[in-house]
Amino acid sequence: MPPIKAGLIGLPLNRSLSPQLFTILAGLCGREVEYSLWECGTAKFQEAVAKARAESWAGFNVTLPDKQLLAGDLSDKKDRAASIAGSANCARFTPEGLEARNTDAAAMAAAMLDRGMDLTGKKAAVYGSGGSAATSAYVLASAGAEDVTFYARDPVRAGPAIGRVSAAFPGSVFSVAPFGPADGVDAVINATPIGMYEEGHLPVEPAKDQVCVDWPYSPGGTFFTRRARELGAHVIDGMELLVRQGVLSLFLWGGCRESDIADIIREARKLLREKTGG
Repeated sequence: MPPIKAGLIGLPLNRSLSPQLFTILAGLCGREVEYSLWECGTAKFQEAVAKARAESWAGFNVTLPDKQLLAGDLSDKKDRAASIAGSANCARFTPEGLEARNTDAAAMAAAMLDRGMDLTGKKAAVYGSGGSAATSAYVLASAGAEDVTFYARDPVRAGPAIGRVSAAFPGSVFSVAPFGPADGVDAVINATPIGMYEEGHLPVEPAKDQVCVDWPYSPGGTFFTRRARELGAHVIDGMELLVRQGVLSLFLWGGCRESDIADIIREARKLLREKTGG
């Protein structure tokens, strides 16, 4: 069986654990996976996609700053989460063209479901205004959240995402506020880079029994996830989200069976944490 060729496109990638993750997944799935890192800004993204196709990649993952580009006109087909959030982090090449998926949304939703997190009628704060923030709002609304506020350094940037999710989920209220403390919320989602590249504090203190989701990951945990666990919050960290979306990506590229996904996720989480000290 030929190796699965894939990779991660975005900028910066110097802290990415994806190559280590896909080495682990290749071993668990019994498949050879050639996973590359291509540092690429927005101006060169389309060129990178064409090169990946020419080199017979099965597909690729995307990180900043190109998730929104992938969910736009560049893709020939996209899933519902990618269309509504306006963000996609995974793609595969098909005879019909480029298919974009938001496996981030599927990863977050599955992590919440596995923990029995019920956000029906609840209030949530999403820190950020980019693709991960829009993805988080999509998942929260899908889970029945009644009120979702984007806390953003650039409130204007959150406007398009609010428009899309509002149209898709008329039963939820979406708004934007300046980057600052959020009071009286049932869930806090960090969809900013805070904690990924250097230690940093969100302008909000987690609370006991609060749902806390952190998209950035760092071996040993970010300040936000460490503090949330100390205070008795229900935490979904970036390492878990990385593993979940990675396994879903590999499934999309034909690297594992759907019936094996849950077992692979469980084992890959354990092995990645052991390997990275996370």
